Amino acid sequence: MFDIIFPFDLLSNIANYLVIFLFIQFFYIKKYISKKKNIFLSLISLTPFFVNGFLFNWEYMYDQIRYVTATNHLRNFNFSDAEFEYGRIGSSVRYATYIYFLVPLPFVYHISSIGFMNKFLYVCFYVFLNNKKYLDNYTNIFYLTFPSLILYTSVSLRDTLIFIMSTSCVVCYLNKRYFSTLLILLITLLNRPVMGVLIFIVLVSHFIIFENKRYRDLIIFLVALLSLVVFVVFGDRIFSYINFYRIGLFWDSGIFPEDVPVITGKYHLIFEVFKNSLISFFIPSLNEVNNLHRAVQFLENIFVFIFLIFITIKCFNYNKKRTLFWLFFILVSLGLFSVVVDNPGTFVRYKFSIVMFFVTAFSFDCIIKNYVKK
Repeated sequence: MFDIIFPFDLLSNIANYLVIFLFIQFFYIKKYISKKKNIFLSLISLTPFFVNGFLFNWEYMYDQIRYVTATNHLRNFNFSDAEFEYGRIGSSVRYATYIYFLVPLPFVYHISSIGFMNKFLYVCFYVFLNNKKYLDNYTNIFYLTFPSLILYTSVSLRDTLIFIMSTSCVVCYLNKRYFSTLLILLITLLNRPVMGVLIFIVLVSHFIIFENKRYRDLIIFLVALLSLVVFVVFGDRIFSYINFYRIGLFWDSGIFPEDVPVITGKYHLIFEVFKNSLISFFIPSLNEVNNLHRAVQFLENIFVFIFLIFITIKCFNYNKKRTLFWLFFILVSLGLFSVVVDNPGTFVRYKFSIVMFFVTAFSFDCIIKNYVKK
């Protein structure tokens, strides 16, 4: 891929891992993590070695080459070559590679190099949440064992950034750090606009319902009325934008626009979202399992579904209203993405960020904050 030949490209990844390992040992020495978590984080930080070229060929997730190439150009200060890459592949890669440029790992010479950067960011983010006690015991274990989390923090894609930024948004918001929330939300919008809009709607709704103390009923009524007016007046335009985005994702899956299943309008879209809200937990379905990767995803769906039932029941015992709020929005969010995204693999990537966002929100808002109140 670059001018670095074997075994020096592999040695560059070993150096990247050693940096992650040293950070983990620092966190352990500072008592931010336990001995068991030290060992576990050190082990799962090895997974980028065993994904590309082992679990599957790197071409299976072809977009990896875009992030690695653009970040390599930035690290070498070849800004003209980086701009050429952005011109070919779009601005979404641009903003992600700016962030990877700043990650303190030394080498970007291998298709898995960004995977190690993602693992580094995941480790730091997890240690932060763990040290601040923003996760209950079960969510803490989920953060260490969720298969999609382990996989997508091991490949050279931006999904780890989306997961960290979106989850940081809800953590900052629930801590009432609204300026930080807006700043991170802006970065999320630049990297994945649809996720940024979704988070904005969720957090504004939460603020109006739970954080607004004065004239709450009146404000809820006025917002509901305004939302209805916006839906009636601008609903068709919003539907056209969503449908355009949807057709683009179907096109990426090799489906021509004329072959995309027709959604006739905004009311049909709403019906499809609610219809697919529960079905979305089981994408890929059993009849779509045609390789080992999808078989693992199918088994993971069962694991995630059982965990979400468990955490929902636990949260419901602490705070019924907030639990129902987060449950409603995770169902709507997954239902929307299941309508927009055709490829099961792409949908699992989107679902990963959504599940982590809402699981963290469940834990922090419904369980941890109630511990603090007691």
